[in-house]
Amino acid sequence: MEKLPAHPTATAGRPPRQPRRTLIAGLVLLVFMLLVWFQAPGVRLPTFFQRLVGLANALVAMLVVVFAIREYAKRYNRLPLPWFGRISTSRVAGMATFLAVCLWWLSPWAPLPADRGEPDLSRLLEQPLSMPLLSLDDAELATINPPAPSRAAREAAADVTATDPFHRALVAMANRHFDAAAALLDQATPSAAADRESLDLALAQLDCYAARYSSASRRFGELLRLRPRFYDYLAQGALAAALVGDYAEADQRAQQLFEQARALGRESPRLIQAVNLLAAVRILEGRFAEARQIMQDTQAARDRAARSGDRSGYNSPPLAADVNNAAVVSLLYPLTDDTSPADALAWAKRLWTDATGRRGLPRELADLHASLEWHNLGMVALRQSRFDHAEQLLNEARSLREQAGGERDNPRLGITLSALAEVSRIKADYAAAEKLLTRAAELLASLSATDPNRLPPEATRARLEADLGEYSSAERDFLHLIHAAESSLAPRHPYVAANMLQLAELFLQTERPADALKLADEAAAMLKTAQIAPPQPPGDAGRAAAAQTRGLPPIEAAQAARIAGLAAVRLGDRDLAQRKLDEAAQILAESGTPKSDETPSAALESADMAAARAELATVLETYSSAQTDYREALRLLDLTFGAAAKQHPLRADYLAGLARLYVRQKNAAAAVAPLEESLAIREAALPAGHPATRAALKQLADLKDQLGDAAAARKLRDRAENLSKVGRPTEKSP
Repeated sequence: MEKLPAHPTATAGRPPRQPRRTLIAGLVLLVFMLLVWFQAPGVRLPTFFQRLVGLANALVAMLVVVFAIREYAKRYNRLPLPWFGRISTSRVAGMATFLAVCLWWLSPWAPLPADRGEPDLSRLLEQPLSMPLLSLDDAELATINPPAPSRAAREAAADVTATDPFHRALVAMANRHFDAAAALLDQATPSAAADRESLDLALAQLDCYAARYSSASRRFGELLRLRPRFYDYLAQGALAAALVGDYAEADQRAQQLFEQARALGRESPRLIQAVNLLAAVRILEGRFAEARQIMQDTQAARDRAARSGDRSGYNSPPLAADVNNAAVVSLLYPLTDDTSPADALAWAKRLWTDATGRRGLPRELADLHASLEWHNLGMVALRQSRFDHAEQLLNEARSLREQAGGERDNPRLGITLSALAEVSRIKADYAAAEKLLTRAAELLASLSATDPNRLPPEATRARLEADLGEYSSAERDFLHLIHAAESSLAPRHPYVAANMLQLAELFLQTERPADALKLADEAAAMLKTAQIAPPQPPGDAGRAAAAQTRGLPPIEAAQAARIAGLAAVRLGDRDLAQRKLDEAAQILAESGTPKSDETPSAALESADMAAARAELATVLETYSSAQTDYREALRLLDLTFGAAAKQHPLRADYLAGLARLYVRQKNAAAAVAPLEESLAIREAALPAGHPATRAALKQLADLKDQLGDAAAARKLRDRAENLSKVGRPTEKSP
């Protein structure tokens, strides 16, 4: 049957298809956008509208491609593909075009780039001055990280278009051109009281960044007289006072901020700010137990953030600072149930990075704060005797700090270089330690003489001189360092005690056991002061705090007991020596017993402790116990340094002690091998003329005499005599 044509009125109500008009309209829009791109490259849109325009253009481009294929390439619209069957080419090409145009508009090469507006440079410059960040710089020494303009502020300064002297001064400050910033601020002419206040605030902040902390604290005091309860002035003023060493003023301002912020809630950023300021002041005063108790006020906020996993909330910058500071405080005053400080510092680093990304800036611009976390992580590894790992982490911090502030006048870089020098010194790489210390001293030279950040390189310098056998210089530098620490920190700060113990070690090396015993007892009393917790407040919070395990004594407490015990051995007081060495062993046992394949957290102190026990056992003629202790000391050394332990000077010391033990046992032949190995290590690792090398030569010469080899003994004594002309004749050898 013949098929009838469709009724002419069947499609009368449908509008005619007009694909060409749609295609032409889309092409016109694309041409228009290309003309704008080439003719108006300086045009910028607000971010929201720029994204909206980009989305509209992506949709138009998709429609153009779809209609073009369906109108002019119908035969290719549905192509057969293996395993997929027939696909719609127009749909696939349209979606690909949509995604490509969207990515184009989101990229830096967009036709009309987004304009994020004039950056708030003032706020970026305030951020490092609003929260203290504790930096672990040396054993028993945590300081406030010297504030410096962040890299984010420097990046924002490039987008500032204002040309008046005030804004140009902010740009110069962000770029660390402090003299130029001061000159520009002198040219600024405030037209109203508000402008005058902004100018005074900028001058105070400039003084902070230029390390003129006394002037900064005074300027903030003047601002507080105008606005006594203003949060920012209290916070920045407390930080400036703490940096200048005016702890009473810093405590008063931080306490006022704490009283005001307490009404805002326990997780308020302002309360976290106040708590950290109060804790930082206690740390600088050496009152570690009190700082630990103060940090309990923000423990709930840290626990909640850790449980919820919400590590990117609006308050993450103060939370990140709080996590960092709590980790440092827990290192100085540890509890047995503490979590890993390394985990906490890694979390803080992630918080800083996330906060930077949420501000629309590249995540790598968190370098100012990330470098601090890398540095603190390196110091944790150093305290845990993981020296290779510490060197790796500190080098990462060094790289970030070089990018952040360059090589000129960068105290934060100097602090990290000083820590790297200490690692090199411990690993007996004395040339590298000397080079790093010289550079660190140059970078820290701009700080005032009483700035505590100058102490770590001075301490490492004194320890290095002691290792190199320059005992007179080391003693002089240790005495100067102790005096400087008392002036910069507090008279009975634990860091003063730590350096007194280093001086006591030097007295043992130079055969002054009575002086060593006196100094070790005095240092132990100082360390106990830092570990005394204040009275607990009444109520549930007080009972919870009191229920916590007592703070473990620091490793320095074990060192003090060991030095006292060793000095007592050499003074002939065996009972005192036994009591002190037992006390040191108990302290080390409380720090935790590692697995057989793990490095103890106090590996080197444990090794020295074993050698001290062996010396006492030798005097008591319990030779089997002494041999066990010397073997344990050598095992700990191998565990700590690996293959490098074979050439470490500490191995030479332990081998020399083992040789003396064999001599006491009337087994001179067995003493030859360890003593010859000890001499070879010292000649290779120590500078020519070192007192320890001369002592080893004389000890081996005496041993050769006992074995009847007079010719060899004479040659050894001649070598020792020649070395004495190179070394310092007034210094006594160990």
